[in-house]
Amino acid sequence: MAGKTYTNADVFSVHSQIAMTEKMEAATSTADDLHPKTSKIQDIQEKWLTESQRVRRIYPWVAAGFMAMCILQVGLNIFLRLHGMGSTEADKLKADIDSMTSVKSAEIEHLKVQLNNLTTVKSAEIEDLKAELGNLTLVKSAEIEDLKAKLRNLTLTRLCQKKGTCEGWVAYRSRSYYVSAEKKPWFESRQDCTERGADLAIVNNEDEQKFLHSLRETAWIGLSDQETDTLFYWVDGTTVFTAFWGVNEPTFSPDKLCVIISRHYAHENSWFGKPCELAFHWICEKKGSKA
Repeated sequence: MAGKTYTNADVFSVHSQIAMTEKMEAATSTADDLHPKTSKIQDIQEKWLTESQRVRRIYPWVAAGFMAMCILQVGLNIFLRLHGMGSTEADKLKADIDSMTSVKSAEIEHLKVQLNNLTTVKSAEIEDLKAELGNLTLVKSAEIEDLKAKLRNLTLTRLCQKKGTCEGWVAYRSRSYYVSAEKKPWFESRQDCTERGADLAIVNNEDEQKFLHSLRETAWIGLSDQETDTLFYWVDGTTVFTAFWGVNEPTFSPDKLCVIISRHYAHENSWFGKPCELAFHWICEKKGSKA
């Protein structure tokens, strides 16, 4: 080895190798020291892997359970929501029905009151109508009786006119006539008519003349010569315009003359002047119905 020259590079290489050797030894020593720790880590890793595998096997069941719980929760929520909404709507509907029932009950009561009032009013109206009907029935009954009486009188008048034997009150148009059953002088006959609210009959036209002519065989009428011997006057003071004197009538006499109507002659020639003291039947006349 004498004589061999070593350079700095050689020295550095040797030192480097020595350092590497020491590091390797240190690493080997360190590896030997870490071996127990590595074994523990491997044991832990194996346990973790075992637990992980167990978890992986349980996970589907856990997931399925979780899903079932979720579905159950969703269903429960839906049920509760629907139940809650249904209860709310039911309560609201019940409240609306109660309110409507109250309103309808009030309307029904109001209608009942109106019906009762209307019934009362209608009952009163019905009673009034019944009263009016009753009164109308009485009036109509009275009118019917009056018409019956007029018809009866008219029938009797027609019958007595045929014979000239009429007595009592008879109606003709708008006037009533009284035919006496007894005989009296002219002045007394007129007095009787006055007491009956009438006067001796006045002839105004031919129709009335025909009617009076048919009542009795002979009867006083309201015509006389009064204060003069040349003019005849009716009991109302008027003079004669339409006359139905008999043949050779009127005659004039110093005695006062009063006029009779006689059915022994035609109606157009049936007036005759007679002394007022003679007794004959008489005919009274007044406007309207008989007393």
